[in-house]
Amino acid sequence: MFGNLGDLAKLMQQAKDIKKNMAKMREELAVARYSAIDANNLVRVTVSGEFTVTEVELLSNNLDGDARMLTKVIQEATNNALYAARNAAAEKMKELTGGVDLGGLL
Repeated sequence: MFGNLGDLAKLMQQAKDIKKNMAKMREELAVARYSAIDANNLVRVTVSGEFTVTEVELLSNNLDGDARMLTKVIQEATNNALYAARNAAAEKMKELTGGVDLGGLL
């Protein structure tokens, strides 16, 4: 009758451990930085692990002032950097939960 209480206690401890580890992971992500460069090597965008743009850097003096082209390469580099940050966060979450899917928590 009480055999499952040990399992329940173990599960509760695991939940506490996951919560503690998630707090640590959030701290790590807050200071993490991920950068990406567009395919033409014109723009580098850096984002935080919290998915905010922290830096946009023009890498070439050869930009001809075409605002549409510049907008496109900045968007591409930003999306690439955010993709890298999102994947890193998902991997960290996977490590913390032992591979348990938490339904897109990040």
